[in-house]
Amino acid sequence: MDQVRAMSRRRTMYTRTVRHGGRNYAATEAMAEIFARRASEVVARGATELVPLLHKNGVDLLLVGPTTLISIVEIVGDRTTVERSDSTSVRLLGRRQSAPEARSAS
Repeated sequence: MDQVRAMSRRRTMYTRTVRHGGRNYAATEAMAEIFARRASEVVARGATELVPLLHKNGVDLLLVGPTTLISIVEIVGDRTTVERSDSTSVRLLGRRQSAPEARSAS
């Protein structure tokens, strides 16, 4: 069973980094989109909730509210580029930065 999980994990493309609370989470495009959509809904209501994020190392519940800073960036080689821009408190970085996950994999 562990071999099946390992093979499945190797085939998964983690192409997004979700940055929240000083931590980086490698996620698939679909999982990052789901998280971003849910976080935006929470902020639009002016609420504060735990929002699940499925990422490379498992699942985490991330606290999202009107003052939460979140960044979702695309991993391209050893660089990241901004994937989306949002004027709500779900703020995304607008500058290019090195992707630590991609650098450490080389």
